[in-house]
Amino acid sequence: MPTDEEFLKALVGEDELGVVVRAHLYIEYELGRFLCAALPIPNELGRLEYSVRVRLALACGLRADLKGPLNALGALRNRFSHRPGYVLTEKDLNDLYATFGAFGRKACEETYSNLRELREQRGHSLDSKSLNQRSSKYRLAIFVVNLWAGIKGGTKKIGQTTAPQSN
Repeated sequence: MPTDEEFLKALVGEDELGVVVRAHLYIEYELGRFLCAALPIPNELGRLEYSVRVRLALACGLRADLKGPLNALGALRNRFSHRPGYVLTEKDLNDLYATFGAFGRKACEETYSNLRELREQRGHSLDSKSLNQRSSKYRLAIFVVNLWAGIKGGTKKIGQTTAPQSN
């Protein structure tokens, strides 16, 4: 099972393509963990496409406000996977951010604020940039961390920590 630290390293250690693809892989893995927790016999599902995993997780009780960001991340991953040389755009980020809804956008802003406080506590100098003024990669990481946390919170709520079985 990947650790939170491995997940965070994957988000900051590569170019935009690597971040999008790895973020999607981790999110898909967490969806699998959620389904394992939610279903009595999850191995009967076999291999599912990402969009089916999302719909099934929602049907099993995953927070409905995660539907938009999950689908938007899947669409973004597909753009990178099927268009060589694709570059993350401001529109991609704005569209992804908008899918979070008020609660999710507030959570993203709070995550950013908490990271700034942590950096300040560690003696790093800070500028006055808002989240929206940060690099594409940085903002994407903040958005994906919040999506990851939402899925993990759903799995924890169910009370199961069993990893999905390999097919």
